[in-house]
Amino acid sequence: MLDINEYWQHPPPGVVLTAIREPTCRQCPPGEMLSRAAADVASWFDRGANLPPAFFADFGTVTMAKPWGGRVQVTDGRCFIHPAAESLDEALALEPGDNPDLAAALDVYGRLRRQTGRDDLGFKTPDFQGVLNTAAMVCREEVLLTAMLDEPDKLHAFLDRVCEANIAFMRAAVAGAGRVDGNIWPYAWLPERFGVMITEDLMPLLSPDQYKRFGLPYLKRISDAFGGVFIHCCGCWGRHAANLAHSGVVVRGVEFHYPYTAVEEIRGALPDAVLVPYFAGYEETQFRDFPAYLSDLLARAGGSARIWIALSDADYWEPDAVRQAVAGRLIDPEGFAVG
Repeated sequence: MLDINEYWQHPPPGVVLTAIREPTCRQCPPGEMLSRAAADVASWFDRGANLPPAFFADFGTVTMAKPWGGRVQVTDGRCFIHPAAESLDEALALEPGDNPDLAAALDVYGRLRRQTGRDDLGFKTPDFQGVLNTAAMVCREEVLLTAMLDEPDKLHAFLDRVCEANIAFMRAAVAGAGRVDGNIWPYAWLPERFGVMITEDLMPLLSPDQYKRFGLPYLKRISDAFGGVFIHCCGCWGRHAANLAHSGVVVRGVEFHYPYTAVEEIRGALPDAVLVPYFAGYEETQFRDFPAYLSDLLARAGGSARIWIALSDADYWEPDAVRQAVAGRLIDPEGFAVG
């Protein structure tokens, strides 16, 4: 099997294919989260998982905004947080408190390790949103966006404070858990010595110049603080790849969603990044299914691409069909040895 640390040290060209047990403890109260996670760990390998068990501390997309205030609302199982500030002046007056989701996550993780007897259990952080994403939940989003034109200096002052809070959150996660093995999504595994997984879902709303001015400086600070980043964005973000390549950000890998972002938009700018593809099967595309898309992706990406297909046992694609689509390109079909 591949060693996870050696892989991220110098990711080799080719394809790795991993699967995990689909987490059932997502967005549950802590007590229920513990019991569900324990059941997940007990049955982890029953359906072909080839990554070791991990605890997915998922409290929804609002985790990073909670310490700033704002009323959380759950509708039909979906979390939403009402902005704590209606203007940048109000936002700058806020003082973030402790993060309740992180405290709950660390408590459940400690209890889960004791209950399962697994000291090697991985820890997936609560959804680690980027600085712009977090800021757009704390302050009304349209105010944040118009401030890029009307109040850029004031906006930078606010983003600076959000960046400090987000870095403090991740440092507390590493210190409290003793390890961080990536974010709750995607289902890849990134040891914290190589950086953090981060969500940059505001990128699709911005022009390259706007993201260069108001996104990349703070992403670089996070990259510098933790030794790199793996970027998740589920929209159209390929136009930002060139600026990312020249930003000084250490980009370990990226997730891109077809049909919104094409591999050609990324490969030339970020040739050494690990690519994690996602197929939006709910959209009408030229491909009948994920394996058909993968066959085309490998042809387009070229032989030097580093591709990680990260699945769970809940994915509706047949594993054999996926393996057949990447036949001849698999580095090691058995997955990773994770220490």
